[in-house]
Amino acid sequence: MIRFNSILIAIITLLAPIFPALAVSQPENIRLPVLVRDDSWRPRIQEKEILNLDDSRWFQGSEFKLVLGKEELPIRTDVADQELLLRAATVYHHLTEAAQYWKSLPVVNWSPPKERITVRLEITNGFSDLAHFEHDRYRQEYNNALSIPAGRARPGSGVAPWGAEIWFRPKKNIDTRDLPESGLSPGENPLTLALERLTVPVRNATIQRLIQSALSRIFYPELQGPSLQQTLFRQAGTLALMSLFLELSRRSDRWFLEKTFYLDTAMIPEIIRHEFAHISLSPRLELLHSTPVIEGFADYFAADQGSHPKLADRIKRYSKSLPKNGRNRRRYDPELERLLYANSDFVLSLLWQIRESFGSRANRIILESTRYLQTEESGIRDGLIGALLTACIDTCENPVRDRMHMRNLFESRGF
Repeated sequence: MIRFNSILIAIITLLAPIFPALAVSQPENIRLPVLVRDDSWRPRIQEKEILNLDDSRWFQGSEFKLVLGKEELPIRTDVADQELLLRAATVYHHLTEAAQYWKSLPVVNWSPPKERITVRLEITNGFSDLAHFEHDRYRQEYNNALSIPAGRARPGSGVAPWGAEIWFRPKKNIDTRDLPESGLSPGENPLTLALERLTVPVRNATIQRLIQSALSRIFYPELQGPSLQQTLFRQAGTLALMSLFLELSRRSDRWFLEKTFYLDTAMIPEIIRHEFAHISLSPRLELLHSTPVIEGFADYFAADQGSHPKLADRIKRYSKSLPKNGRNRRRYDPELERLLYANSDFVLSLLWQIRESFGSRANRIILESTRYLQTEESGIRDGLIGALLTACIDTCENPVRDRMHMRNLFESRGF
């Protein structure tokens, strides 16, 4: 007598070709083209094994789900659009490596994200914590990437809750003459920067000399040389000449810009790592706050993962923005606290210098310092420096010696 279970198995086997959706694709090792760095840090396309997929047909696993734009279904691993396939494979590969890197960090009381992160490619919408997506009709955004926090459901609005997400916008060529209107920072003319820094102290010194000269003429008229009027004209002439040079230099800023600007964030490994670092740091450094300190921490861990101090370097096919250099030894200036400089490399270079000084112990010190930072208020001078020194008390081998070494390092950078 044939058993019922055997009949059922036979029926399912016969129906599988008729209903292909019933046939589950087992996770298998698939290889796809991915943009990686070679030993000389140059970008190249190489086939890589795509790991940790739930199903070999989709870019979805326990940690990440890649979708196109505002869609919810994952991108297929056999999508016909080869450019999209390259971007999806590159993003998924480097995010998977980033997740492994964060799990390997020597951290106490720390855990990487446990929920699956939705990653959106080619999305041009803005983000709204009220409705998730915005700017459907009147404005599109390009040339950047964004990490956004989880959102709550809005009763009566039809908006469902969502988890933490990473968005990669499409690349778009922009004429540099449009940069001020687009909100992007123009290139830096080194002569203008130098004159701007010099103007304030020269102006202050000139005013002091004029005051001293006037007081001297009142109390010691017999010891004076040129008249007060001659002194005034000479000092005013100096200020006028410097202001003229500064204005001429500002008018030449446009010559220090590239003719076009573009940034394909989904094709730059360091930017992919940078965005995942924001997600990993978000329990202490909240998402959606772009400050020099927060951006600098994400830059540092992206650079540390690649064991290379430069970000977005030698990748001109996908980027015409300025790369960041962790070995830049620029000295501190109060201007660096401004949000305009959130994407400068000063904090990256400061943290990289600690890495070079403390070796394998650096990451624990740097991660521990985030416990003593306030997301919005902590700046470089009044937040980061103190946080690093405080973190050293608990994590350094010899806190007295190591904190003294750290203070000397900070002094060399202008603090």
